[in-house]
Amino acid sequence: MSARIEGRPAALKQRGCGTLFLALFLLIGGFFVVVMLRAGWRTAATYGWRQTECEILASEGRLRRDSRTDKPPFEFVARYRYTWQGNELTSERFSQAGARFSDWSKIRRLVRKYPPGSRVACYVDPESPSQAILERQGFWILPLLVLPLLFVFIGVAGIYRLWLGGKKAKNKVEALSRGSRARKRWIGPVLFATFALVGLGVFVGIFLPSAVRTVASQRWKAVPCRIEFSRVGVHRGDKSTTYSVDLLYSYEIGGRVYRSSRYRNFDFSSSGYGAKKDVVRSLPRGAERTCYVDPADPANAVLDRSPSLGLLFGLLPLGFFLAGLFGLRYLLRRKNQRTVGGMPAPEVRAGPLVLEPKVGQWGKFAGMVVFGGFWNAVVAVFLYHVIDGWRRGRPDWFLVVFLTPFVLVVLGTIFGIFYYLLALLNPRPRLTLSPGVVQPGAAAALTWELRGKASAVRRLKIVFEGREEVTVRSGNRTSVRRHKIHESEVYDSGEGMMTRRGSVSIKAPRDAMHSFEAGGAKVVWALRVEGDVARWPDIEVEFPVRVAPASAFGGAGTDDDETNPEAVRNRGLSLQLARAAYAPGATVDGTAEWELEAAPESLAVRLFWRLGPRSSGIAEVVSEQLFESAGARGQRAFRLDVPAAARSYQGELFSIEWAVELVASSPDRVVRADVHILGGE
Repeated sequence: MSARIEGRPAALKQRGCGTLFLALFLLIGGFFVVVMLRAGWRTAATYGWRQTECEILASEGRLRRDSRTDKPPFEFVARYRYTWQGNELTSERFSQAGARFSDWSKIRRLVRKYPPGSRVACYVDPESPSQAILERQGFWILPLLVLPLLFVFIGVAGIYRLWLGGKKAKNKVEALSRGSRARKRWIGPVLFATFALVGLGVFVGIFLPSAVRTVASQRWKAVPCRIEFSRVGVHRGDKSTTYSVDLLYSYEIGGRVYRSSRYRNFDFSSSGYGAKKDVVRSLPRGAERTCYVDPADPANAVLDRSPSLGLLFGLLPLGFFLAGLFGLRYLLRRKNQRTVGGMPAPEVRAGPLVLEPKVGQWGKFAGMVVFGGFWNAVVAVFLYHVIDGWRRGRPDWFLVVFLTPFVLVVLGTIFGIFYYLLALLNPRPRLTLSPGVVQPGAAAALTWELRGKASAVRRLKIVFEGREEVTVRSGNRTSVRRHKIHESEVYDSGEGMMTRRGSVSIKAPRDAMHSFEAGGAKVVWALRVEGDVARWPDIEVEFPVRVAPASAFGGAGTDDDETNPEAVRNRGLSLQLARAAYAPGATVDGTAEWELEAAPESLAVRLFWRLGPRSSGIAEVVSEQLFESAGARGQRAFRLDVPAAARSYQGELFSIEWAVELVASSPDRVVRADVHILGGE
């Protein structure tokens, strides 16, 4: 009955293609790691420079009119002098990275920080005293190493797995019981917490202040301003080029001249050169325009205070935050669930239980709103360029054709939001189950009630269903395969025979597999409520039901009649089990023998279960016995306890298989014997 979980070696052609693909990851990640480490090293070197006092002779912001369009147009220039070993020196170097910016407000802050005549600290290279800087850069670039290092890890680990991961010593059986999911349970929470924190940080740090400024600017004072500079900024990346509106304008408040470079409150470089060019044409040098100034801070101004589509793009980090938050909540709830050897522990509830829907009507509506808002915000950014092209008489037909299926999804989400909004007004089913946990082979009482306008329901059906579910990952795609293992109709009101409440009984088969979830494999039991509502969205709600193992209700079962199965041997190790089958809560007993060329560092016998062969192949140890002071040869009896919730299972999509392993280390040897755990009927 056992099926070993072993990966098949990939064909040479597949390995070659995979290696080329993974090598690309390795090269890209390695390149950026080298670049970032060199930048970090240069920054670290400045922290060994000597600090001395400098006097600012002059400081100002300059507009680089003759600069290239792919360079920031504004530059902070400061000239200062300092004394080094009795010699007076001067420098205009601000930092290793220079002081060029696309935002004039940064220039303004530096001019205020370094006014002429002030004395500040500067840093001098002792090996080249003529080299000095006013500010040392921080090490903010080093945390960003995580991303390219991830690329490097994927490349190295993938290539290793392709060429070396499948190689095994001849006649060697690997110890499946060595791997335990418990060691990796921190990965999921850390990943989701990172998603949530990054999304929240970007949302609060970038989007929220811009949104607040956009709302506040509607009350700002309108003043005349003069355009001093405007151009289309070009920002070239590895695979694409984006554009921005670079400009500088001046205005007067209280007899004092101020400058600003902000076009909108929320503006960033993006594709679409034509739209940026049109803005620049409307703002020629010397033109008089109206800008809007913050009365509380006259240095804060904006030329266009209308909300932009970029604000919708700012909702993307909110999606990351919500995804991380819900994922973290799910994992924490799973962590609090009691388990026995990695399996859900039996939960016997004698009293009635009000069942909670898997996803309520409000949950469906909220989910559709979140997905629709996220999807539509992204599509709107590209749709804007399509509309802008039509408006200017230069439609981009390729973009029109490309966006058509995405726009159809937009229309579908709008319909879905409206549909689930109407469904909120449907009658709400309320199910009460007694006992709250179903025992295989025993009937449970189900009471149902429709709250709301029950007369609108023409027909009501309640179906009791059990199914297998397996999450399948293929590349970047994830899908869920389902197989129904049980379905019974427990109630059907008939056409036009609807009543507001009623009671029925449900029953899981005596040999039914209990509720189970591990490693992407599930056995799910649920009550499905279907209501036909005239000229309105129908009722479709699923209520999960807990089916506990029969052994949890005191059904201990009996051990199999088969005795003295054949001993299994491998490279000096031997296992002899007393029986091939055991009941939940029983004890697996047998004898372990070994004859090795040297005494092992450790020797242990383990009882474990594993998923296979069409699912994740995880293994969980539930019982272990160590043999202390084991010599090169020996024989020991062992007794391993079987959890009360245990059972073997052979389904269509996955199986739960039990085995005992005798594992020796240094020398590394293992021998495995399969056992069958009865269902406890």
